[in-house]
Amino acid sequence: MVTEPSAPAVRVLDSRLRLTALVNVPAGERRFRVSADDRHVVVSTGEELAVVDYRGQLLSRLPGEHGVAAPPECHLDCHGVLWVHRPPVDELVAVEAATGREIARAKLETANGEGVFVSDPTGVWTGLHVAMGYYSRSWLVRLESGRIALRPLDGESLIGLTPSGDRYFAMPRGFLTVRAVATDQVVAARHIDDVPGLEERTRLLEAAAVVSDELVIVAVNLDDFETDFEEHLLLSARSMRYRSTVEYPFPMTQNSIYPADGAGRWLTRSHEERVVRLWRIAGPLDDEAMPGQERLF
Repeated sequence: MVTEPSAPAVRVLDSRLRLTALVNVPAGERRFRVSADDRHVVVSTGEELAVVDYRGQLLSRLPGEHGVAAPPECHLDCHGVLWVHRPPVDELVAVEAATGREIARAKLETANGEGVFVSDPTGVWTGLHVAMGYYSRSWLVRLESGRIALRPLDGESLIGLTPSGDRYFAMPRGFLTVRAVATDQVVAARHIDDVPGLEERTRLLEAAAVVSDELVIVAVNLDDFETDFEEHLLLSARSMRYRSTVEYPFPMTQNSIYPADGAGRWLTRSHEERVVRLWRIAGPLDDEAMPGQERLF
């Protein structure tokens, strides 16, 4: 989804960034956030949450929290459940999107942090990462018998789950970690300073995504922040070893990475151009043998 710059409307794009629908949303001139599934679009403002269909027809409306300046983060999962993070009251709320009926809510104890939802490709869980300055907390959440099941994750800063759903990628305070979803045990962990083959003054940024079951992509700064440009590194999702540096035809500005569908692709957004681009790996990575060659060791 991308928002229109001059009107309260949302463009819903397919997996090749082709226009699926242009949906007018009831936001007026207020700031808003959006989430969508294959039938509904949710618009979140500081005053309310509204659910519309692809024709822009209003289906349900929920009042917001009194005195909230920023739109609360929301997420529509594949089961039609609307998840809402409400920082002022420190709650996670589950709502039936089509009717606006509240299903359940749960306390988080996150000190009024900023929440980000993470999709699970398998549809079993929804990830939630709440940043509270230097410290953060993450959970996997779902409905069980009409109640919210909150499963805390040891990997604080949840980035994404692998397409198979068996591992998750997190970046707590400069560390790159992959953990098993079933047990929360560490599969691979490495501090950015300890990744072999990288320059000494590599600075890990907050932009990252799971590319596939085998790869993650992270953003780093290599010039000690003399510019706002970033480099994108592909790392193994199983060992956190360096695999390759992405070579784009133009520089990337900071915080430009966004997840795609986990099928070896990722998105970048140019804040200056207002352009979203979809990328894929075009050939063998730097440490892979070319077609027809055999790896000896």
